[in-house]
Amino acid sequence: MERATDREQAEQLLTDWYRWSRSWRPALGTPRVAPYCRQSRTSRQYDEDAGFDRVFLHEMEMVDWCVGELALPLQQAIGIEMRNRVVGAKVWQSSQSCRYGEALLAVMRLMTVRGILGRDMH
Repeated sequence: MERATDREQAEQLLTDWYRWSRSWRPALGTPRVAPYCRQSRTSRQYDEDAGFDRVFLHEMEMVDWCVGELALPLQQAIGIEMRNRVVGAKVWQSSQSCRYGEALLAVMRLMTVRGILGRDMH
């Protein structure tokens, strides 16, 4: 199997990051479990995806850090491009002069420094 280029890998990581970051929901003060189940603990011995989930979470947190380190116009360019890709149309646009290509190169430099580019994914 052919190894993805750094650009393809970065774009896949950014797409995963966009979806991951949009799935976060704040705790609104209501309990997530019923009162009679609060002391229950689950066994993870049969959870085959537990290791993958931890790796994925760590990877997404590193991508989140990389995007967060960029200047705001670069962050916006990435966010808008990822939103357009997820919806499958060029619906969103920014009045900023920053282009996605410029933002992608900037975030790729940070991803390389953090060690998440140039290796096999997942």
